[in-house]
Amino acid sequence: MEPHEIKLIETFVTLVLFFAVRLTLSKLLDRMAKIFHSQKKRIDGFKKILNILALTVAAVFVFIIWGVDQKELLLFISSFLTVLGIAFFAQWSLLSNITSSLILF
Repeated sequence: MEPHEIKLIETFVTLVLFFAVRLTLSKLLDRMAKIFHSQKKRIDGFKKILNILALTVAAVFVFIIWGVDQKELLLFISSFLTVLGIAFFAQWSLLSNITSSLILF
């Protein structure tokens, strides 16, 4: 087998494990919610947090498999978060201007 075929198989296994862990955690949390009579909204929020954590771990494993340089990855993540922060600030500013124009009207 060629190296890229091995990487594809490892990536596929990682994704299968991610979905298996996600499904297992979801069922486990549902079972725990029934046992402890927890609120559905609280369990759903906890599921989202665990799904994001599992997705992050799976993404890190895929990046390791494909040999992505850590410095380049950190540069991409910091750039993306910067643009996202600016977009949120612009959205907040836009909503603030719309609200103030409605109040003035």
